[in-house]
Amino acid sequence: MNIRKRFVLLACLPVVAHATPVDQRIDAASDGQVEVHNISGDIVVSGWDEASVHVTGEISEAAERLDVRRDGDRVIIEVVYPNDWRGDGNFGGDTDLRISLPRGSSLLVETVSADVTVNDVEGEQDLTSVSGDVITETFAAEARLQSVSGDVLVNGQNAAARTSASAVSGDVEMNRISGEISVESVSGDVEIIGGTIERAELASVSGDVSLRGELAANARVRADSTSGDVELLLSGNTAADYDLTTFSGGIDNCFGPRPTRTGRGDSGASLSFTEGGSGARVEVSTMSGDIGLCN
Repeated sequence: MNIRKRFVLLACLPVVAHATPVDQRIDAASDGQVEVHNISGDIVVSGWDEASVHVTGEISEAAERLDVRRDGDRVIIEVVYPNDWRGDGNFGGDTDLRISLPRGSSLLVETVSADVTVNDVEGEQDLTSVSGDVITETFAAEARLQSVSGDVLVNGQNAAARTSASAVSGDVEMNRISGEISVESVSGDVEIIGGTIERAELASVSGDVSLRGELAANARVRADSTSGDVELLLSGNTAADYDLTTFSGGIDNCFGPRPTRTGRGDSGASLSFTEGGSGARVEVSTMSGDIGLCN
């Protein structure tokens, strides 16, 4: 290879950013709040039985420092950038953090371009990523999860709780979730595998919606998709008032009466009926998709 070609090749190689190792520990309340603020990189959070917060990892060369401080029962973990840093997309490498905190803590994480993974944290969770996945384990506390360009994955313990999630361009998947559920996805599928469902508001603009679980006695379930199928697979108690409508699709149900066609040919259908004696109500609608109802 001649010198000119070698120079061109080297000029095309990416610049390797140098990360700075970090290792900080601070005392923390067993049921306090921990806040994490990062821009680019991965965040992995794990609960433990010690009364402290331990942060390890590497911060990018663009960052000025990692600030870990305590304010009463709050511990704040923040990646600090210089005042003249413009944040124009050239982050100078990622900041990857591994955080251990008391398992009874409530957790708030705000990121821009970072994946967030949480395990063994039993307090409330408020997790946000603009361009990254959010993966978490939940218990009996409320969880609020958001990703703009990434997936949301939740693994629960079938404990009754309030769980909400939203994704603009990504899928939302929840496993072993009970209680109250609220999910919105603009361009992605919604899949819920639950225990006992008390409330469920599920919506996708361009994707399928699937719910598996058992209805509580006074459950309220609403599932909507603009351009996708909706499937309900109910176990155990199925007693409820059902109202199902599709503008240009079909309805396939394993119990109850046959649906009524609302359009010409095979286009559009509706179905309203009562199964058993219960205060539960199930409403399903889709513009361009099929509805499946089974037990």
